[in-house]
Amino acid sequence: MSEAELRAFLQPDETALELLSRTVSEPIQTGTWFLGALRIAQVLELTGQSGSAKTEVLIQIAVNCVLPEEAEGRAEHVVLLDLDAKFDALRLIQTLSARIQGAEKDLDRDAELRAALRRFHLVQCRSSFELLAALETLPALIERLQGDGTLQLVLLDNMAAHYWVDKARHATPGQRPTCAAMTLHAVHAAIAGKLQQLLRKYRRGRGW
Repeated sequence: MSEAELRAFLQPDETALELLSRTVSEPIQTGTWFLGALRIAQVLELTGQSGSAKTEVLIQIAVNCVLPEEAEGRAEHVVLLDLDAKFDALRLIQTLSARIQGAEKDLDRDAELRAALRRFHLVQCRSSFELLAALETLPALIERLQGDGTLQLVLLDNMAAHYWVDKARHATPGQRPTCAAMTLHAVHAAIAGKLQQLLRKYRRGRGW
């Protein structure tokens, strides 16, 4: 590590006032008893075997954000990066419909369902390179959403989905790599760096 990199690493991320302003803000309810609530700029990783309902947990968290306040939601935007292209949109609609119908207040189910779905933004990434491109363009999406509320959460479903797929593509004889100038290690490092940049940039705002 060079001296310049060391100096950059030692720079403070935020002041005490900034830390308090985001940690004492209203938490994001996940809708699951074992997770409780999330705070702004909190990063949470869920791990488990295939079929252990990790995606279902993400759906519950997203539903809690995009639902209107009358249905115990927050009416906030959510972006979900689907990394294995297997997201079940029907399950999302079923969960939203059940929550709207179960609300104590009399709501127009169809209207509220459409409004909630407009707050949910699905981005499918079929390789690590597509994920990196999505993260690079995410700030533009965030800026566009500011005119219609606030982006509350960014969810990533199945971070490990691309590892073996990308590795197989690079190892296939006679097949040119997706990007010869970048190794998989470099791409994964760039993804981690981009996530850190996004977190630092937006955590001072509401919902991060």
